[in-house]
Amino acid sequence: MKRWESDKEACPHLSNEQVVGFLLDRMTENEEAEIYSHLDICGECADDMAHMTGVLLESDHSKEARPAKVISAFEKGWDKLMKDHSQKEEKRRDGVQTWANIQKHLDTDIKRMLAEWAIQYFKLNSGAPGVYCDAGSSNLYVWERLAEQIRKGYSTQTKVVTNNLMILSHFANDPSPLLHGAKMEVAGDIFDGLHQALFGRRSILRKLQSLHADVSYIGTNGFSFGEDGSILFGYHAELEREVKCLLFENHCNARARVILATPRKIGNPGSTVIDILKLKRLDVRYPLYLVTAPPMPGEREAYETAMRIYRSAKVQKEIEARDLNFIWLEVRGPNAGDEYNITEAVHHDRVYLEESCSTTVRPKA
Repeated sequence: MKRWESDKEACPHLSNEQVVGFLLDRMTENEEAEIYSHLDICGECADDMAHMTGVLLESDHSKEARPAKVISAFEKGWDKLMKDHSQKEEKRRDGVQTWANIQKHLDTDIKRMLAEWAIQYFKLNSGAPGVYCDAGSSNLYVWERLAEQIRKGYSTQTKVVTNNLMILSHFANDPSPLLHGAKMEVAGDIFDGLHQALFGRRSILRKLQSLHADVSYIGTNGFSFGEDGSILFGYHAELEREVKCLLFENHCNARARVILATPRKIGNPGSTVIDILKLKRLDVRYPLYLVTAPPMPGEREAYETAMRIYRSAKVQKEIEARDLNFIWLEVRGPNAGDEYNITEAVHHDRVYLEESCSTTVRPKA
């Protein structure tokens, strides 16, 4: 019997069917929200789900495999997988992977490309630059690329503030003296093992206010747009929501706030969202960037739906009414200049149509 099916009276663990439905995106928004809530409070289920995802990644012999392909193994024989990997159980107990660590092995090529591009595009100042890195694996890859630059002698006076435990672990275990010349500060005082992050509004607010950032990198669970003109930013739990709001309020005065999102997240904001345009203290002094990559075939429908809604007059009107400089960039290569400016294209098309309409001579009735 699987561990999450045992002792149901003491703790109603997730069933195999719930795990499969969750990982294959077959649940309703309410069902998905219930799973997230359960994982936040049940360490056993979080550990087991993370473990079985790792098992499936191993069984596919490719950590780069896409989830839909990897997770399909669930339906081909859960019991067989458990039996084939039973010998690894002792090793697993010595080093259980968190859900966040599983996620960092997904879409790694895309995340690395976005990180390489971002480091070039959002250049830091030559003095003592400041960077905020939020939770999430995309921001871990940004830090790894920044760390490479510091090890080579560039921006050795960089100050980094983060609530990302994966970044802190990478920093602590890197032996480079040059890297440790950089200033790394920890934000947050509430530990979230599932997402490998620290939260806590007051603690993070204090750190943000002490930082003057060149750029702030913001992690997201998903991103989309609403037919009502909303910009929908996905997050996991209420503690995380508080931090995201602080970053949109921009208490560190970042010249650029950057949401890095793999294309599978576009059009899939999840069940718990922030409407960015409805935030009372939204900072509109500096741009807010959405940075992603072109979608794969299986991601195209949701991506293009989000694109269609973004292009709509309603969304554009709401963005203008809030006076927000929102910029959506689709990155197609690792170098600055490899990006396609979706926002610029939308504005160009609108201006072209307006000018065409104004110069068209209509026959008299």
